[in-house]
Amino acid sequence: MDKRLVARVIVFVLFSAGIILIVLKISNRKAFAEHPKVLPEYNFLTIDKNPFEIDTVMTSSLIIVFYSPDCTFCEHEGADLSRNSKDFTDSKILFVTIECTDSARAYSKRFGIDTITNFYSLVDTSYQALLTFGIKAIPTTLIYDRDRQLIKVFEGEVNAKKILKTIRENE
Repeated sequence: MDKRLVARVIVFVLFSAGIILIVLKISNRKAFAEHPKVLPEYNFLTIDKNPFEIDTVMTSSLIIVFYSPDCTFCEHEGADLSRNSKDFTDSKILFVTIECTDSARAYSKRFGIDTITNFYSLVDTSYQALLTFGIKAIPTTLIYDRDRQLIKVFEGEVNAKKILKTIRENE
């Protein structure tokens, strides 16, 4: 077979695959709900696979960080929040991933999340949280006030200072 023909077939297949992926990505975005304005009732699992209900921590502002343990931006955000944990004593921070509990546990240990009393490392093995919370990008950080109202959404990496500023402006 002619090398040029093989090269053309490979280029055509790769181009077609790229178009298909783009179409699927666009159509999948439509399947996601908007970020809920009121905190939905949702149950996660702890990294020890125990049930975790959001209502158990709704005594103050709630920060939910949807992340992936191997995402560089997620690592920066986790490290920054951990370093500034003393500034979040009046808030609860939930780190939520759909990855396996072993990856979540490693991330939690790497940034000391497992040692901070108001930080929680959670997993969503049902994969429904991304749809329920309207997550389109990782990391995404949602901030809810004590009345369960959505204050702010940060899609992409955000630093602790911006999160604190948002909470203080809405107290």
